[in-house]
Amino acid sequence: MEKFYIMVNGEQQGPFAAQEIINKGFSNDSYIFNKGLGDWKKISEVAIFSSFEKKNEIKPQTISSPPTISDTNYKSQTPQKSQEKTPIQTSQKKNQKFDRKEEEYRSIRITIIVLTVINCFLESAYAGFIGKAFNPISIIITYLITVFFVRNIYNKNKYFKNKILITVSIYIGVYILKSILGLLIINMILN
Repeated sequence: MEKFYIMVNGEQQGPFAAQEIINKGFSNDSYIFNKGLGDWKKISEVAIFSSFEKKNEIKPQTISSPPTISDTNYKSQTPQKSQEKTPIQTSQKKNQKFDRKEEEYRSIRITIIVLTVINCFLESAYAGFIGKAFNPISIIITYLITVFFVRNIYNKNKYFKNKILITVSIYIGVYILKSILGLLIINMILN
């Protein structure tokens, strides 16, 4: 018998059989889920429930972002009404290999590349201005440290907000911190 989870007042309940959901009188706007659906859907959007009409419909349940289901091996998303995606379960994240070509990571990757190219131009211009040869080591260090921090954030939650702003902030922070540490080391060596 097919079982469904249902979202009631922001809390996941279930699993219930289809008949149980019908008998409990949930609103057609309530969200349900099972592995066969692949995503949270309104009761009214699921074929099993489309033919049933409620005689004594109770007031609609409050709809909010559903949590991930703990006994499944898939990526769960929140209802389409909120347009937000929930992160993949913790147990899946550990087993899932990072892929820098994922669509969610694309804006981060492009931002890091653009910042690195800008940094190359600035560093080479500065090196030419003071009459020294351009050394890309500083840029590579900034790039690698930034990628490390951003990927850690990304691996914890692929759908975090303000990806570009956070990436730029981390890149600038790493650049400034690296510069300060470099100056301190040079100062210690010279003294």
